[in-house]
Formats: sequence, structure tokens, C-alpha cells
Amino acid sequence: KQVSYADSSDGVALNTYSFTGLYADSTNPSRNPQYTTESRIVRHDITSGAMLTIHRYENATTGAGITTLDVDWNGGLATYPSIAYCKTASGYPCVNGDFSINNTGNMVTGPWAKIGASYVAEVVLDDGTGTAYTAHPSMALTPNTYTNINPMSCYSSEFHAATMGKTCDALTSTTVSRDGRIRVAQ
Repeated sequence: KQVSYADSSDGVALNTYSFTGLYADSTNPSRNPQYTTESRIVRHDITSGAMLTIHRYENATTGAGITTLDVDWNGGLATYPSIAYCKTASGYPCVNGDFSINNTGNMVTGPWAKIGASYVAEVVLDDGTGTAYTAHPSMALTPNTYTNINPMSCYSSEFHAATMGKTCDALTSTTVSRDGRIRVAQ
């Protein structure tokens, strides 16, 4: 059994990986009453940071079954520069929406890839019997801005030569991202 995956944004390739020799890590009674067992395969691709999870649900009595395939990336594996950084970084061109895969701790490494207004993936699951199942999910990505404003906090301070006063801090952070969601079912 094997799975291959490739994706792109606005026609520019982002990630690609393939797993071969996939066999169930565990098989347990299903929590879904339509099926008697659930087999699960979980794999991590160290190069792309992708996590692959396959669930295979089967009913031993009826022979019915369904397979789901989830692909995700941990947000901690990528660095997203702020728009302010992109405007001030000399010799390091970037625009809002760029990201870099973190391969070594918190260091910014890897190629820059722009996340555009669209996302497309190509997924192929070969069940090991010569039958390949494909999915071609695609979605529009919409800009999303989230601003977090923490309330001002003040504390007493001595400024100079016994002059007392207050120091107040306020923190505001803004995250700009692109959001999209799709569920592909057959």
C-alpha cells in the first residue's frame, strides 16, 4: 500500500511526498456503529513536516468499508514573517503570506513559498491490489486578519532620584493568514 501527495498554491508547487509499504499500526473496535473495526496508519515525513493519518473502517458482517486520509502540518514547523518584517528586512525580500519550513529548531530555513488565493492537492492511494484511488481537492483561500489586544497593565516605578510614577504596558499583535477548508468525500 502506498500514498503520494503533492500540493500547490496559485500554480506554484509547495510540498510533495510519498509513503510506501503502509500497513496498519493498530486495529481496534470501531467507535462508529456502522463498522466493526478501525485500522489506523500514522506516518510523519521529516522532509516536508507532513503528518499522514489513514483510517480504514470495515464491517466484518456486511463487507462495507470506508477509508479516510488526513494530511496536516504542525504550525510550529513553519515560520511566517510579519508584514512589518517584510517591509524592513534589507536583502531578504518577502511579502505577507510567505512562509519557511523550520528544519532545525527555530532557525528559518528552507525555500520561501507564497501562499496565494488558491490551493490544490493531488492525492493517490494505492491499496496494494493494483487499484489506485485519487482525490483532487481544491479551494479558494481568503485573507484573514486576527488582532489580539491585551489590556494595559501598570505598575509603580522609580524613574530617577526617588521620583515615583507608573509604567504601563500594552501589547497588541496582529496575525494575517489565509484560510480555506474543504472536505472531499466519495
